Amino acid sequence: MKSRVMTIIISILTIFLLSACGNSEIKDAKNWPVADFTFTDQNNISLGLSDLNGKVWVADFIYTNCPDVCLPMTFNMAKLQD
Repeated sequence: MKSRVMTIIISILTIFLLSACGNSEIKDAKNWPVADFTFTDQNNISLGLSDLNGKVWVADFIYTNCPDVCLPMTFNMAKLQD
């Protein structure tokens, strides 16, 4: 009886987990307005929104210690850059 209850609970939790990973459409995902910013790159050079006006660009923040999404994000951004 306990194993049946555990199986039902695990099944329900799995359904909730998988439903959270659904592919929902983001309206105008490529055209969101970006507030003005200034960042400093690895060469200590400032870069701001005005430097990128009229150019196609992708921003990605990489954390130095991240157990889950950082490695695939970095890999995919490197592929995109290539």
